[in-house]
Amino acid sequence: MRKLTAFLYAAPLGLGTGLLAWLLAGGVQANADALAPAQAALHALRPPRPAVPAAPYMSVADLVSSPIFSLVLGAAAQPEPAIRLDGVSLSRQRTAALVSIGGATAEWLRPGDSRSDITLKQVAAAKIVVDTPSGVKEVALGQTLGTPQAGPAAPPEGRGGLPPASAPPAR
Repeated sequence: MRKLTAFLYAAPLGLGTGLLAWLLAGGVQANADALAPAQAALHALRPPRPAVPAAPYMSVADLVSSPIFSLVLGAAAQPEPAIRLDGVSLSRQRTAALVSIGGATAEWLRPGDSRSDITLKQVAAAKIVVDTPSGVKEVALGQTLGTPQAGPAAPPEGRGGLPPASAPPAR
């Protein structure tokens, strides 16, 4: 019976001794002090946040002279430039899209960047969302949105195009 009583006292006595030693060694604070240099190094490794470009300053004269609504219908309609998505870069350090606007050489744009009244809003794995004068639109990878700004297409050589309906029938 004495062995059983000694065994019952041994477990709490061992736990109490371990707790006392841990408290004398510094307890919770000892672990926090040991991790402080590692946490500082971890904070130094985080990539910097991208700087948000400042909105361009517009004077009252600029605001009054610019149209409120873009003309998208009728004879005075302004065609939107063609938007082509050539590539996408999604990583922790960079989110950008390789975009060609109006048939120009493609360039890397980050969300918020604007070119020719087109603003890149969002970049996804295989598409982008752009804000154009006629509204928000999606462009898929390899797709061209809109029509390239070029002169009227010439008829193919040798045929001269179709004759008008009022022309006499060919013999």
